[in-house]
Amino acid sequence: MAGSVTPNYIEEYTAKASPAKAWTALDEQGAAIDLTSAVITGWLLSLVDNSVTRLQGAFTLANQSASRGQFSYQWTLIDVSGPGIWSMYFSAKLPGDSYARELGTVHFVVLPTPEWINNMTIQEVDLNVGGAPNMSGNPAFVQLVASIVTHVIVDQLPALVLAASSANIGKVTPQVASADVATSNPLPTTSGQVGEVVPWGTNPSTTGIATDAAFKFGASGNTTVQRFCISNETGSDVRYELDASATANSLRLKDGNIIFIQQPTAAIHLFTAASQSINAAGGVMIRGWN
Repeated sequence: MAGSVTPNYIEEYTAKASPAKAWTALDEQGAAIDLTSAVITGWLLSLVDNSVTRLQGAFTLANQSASRGQFSYQWTLIDVSGPGIWSMYFSAKLPGDSYARELGTVHFVVLPTPEWINNMTIQEVDLNVGGAPNMSGNPAFVQLVASIVTHVIVDQLPALVLAASSANIGKVTPQVASADVATSNPLPTTSGQVGEVVPWGTNPSTTGIATDAAFKFGASGNTTVQRFCISNETGSDVRYELDASATANSLRLKDGNIIFIQQPTAAIHLFTAASQSINAAGGVMIRGWN
C-alpha cells in the first residue's frame, strides 16, 4: 500500500547537514500512520544523471502516542555535498507488514552557499564550544575536522588558515589572531548566497484573480536569471509564461509539481483562477539563479 509524506518539497543548503528534517507519514486516506517500531529507509534519485543512492543518515521515530506518523532524518555531508535536484523516496516497514510500504515522493533541492565555490566544499565549523574557543588541543575538534573536512574549514573568524606548503594542503591550522604564522594564507570569506538571485522587493505577494502577475528578480527588478524553478503548492493549476503575459491558455503547472528551466528570463508571469500566495507555504514557490 502506498502512502505519502509531508512536506513533499524541501530545500537544503550545500554542506549544511544540521538540523535534522522532520516529516509526517500518511496513509492512502491522508491519516497519520502509527510508526511504532517501524524501520524507515530512504533513497535519492538524481534528476540530473538518474543515479540512485541510499540515504546513510539516521532516522528517528517520534513518540507515536504524542506525534503519530512523525519521523526525522539527520542529513549527512554526502547528502548535501553539492547543489542538485533529486526525488527522494521513503519506505516504512511496520511490525505487522510483510513488505515495506512506499511513503511517496519528496522533491529535494540542494542550493549553493558561500561555502560551495566552483565545486569546492568549504565546510563551516563552529569554533565555540560551551562559550569557549575550541582549540587544537580539544580532541572533539580534531576528530570533527578529520571526519568531515574535504578541502578547507572557514568561518567569519581569522582563526583558521590553510598552510601554504603543499605537504600541508588539506590540513587546518588554528591560529590566534595576534600570532604570526609563517607560510600561511588567511582564507577569504564571501557574503550572500552564491548563485541565487534575490526576488525584487516589490513583487506581488499574491497572484491576481484570473489576471497576469509578474515576478521579477534583483534589487531593481531588472535582473535576468539564467535558470529558475517554480513549485506549485496551491491545490490548483498554475499557468505561466516567460517574459510575456500569462493567460488561461498559457503553459500549465499542475498542483504538487515543480519545474526547473534553464533559460535567461527577466520576469516569470503567473495566471491563476483564484488568488494564490507567492513564495509562501501553500502557494507558488519561485527561485532563480545565475
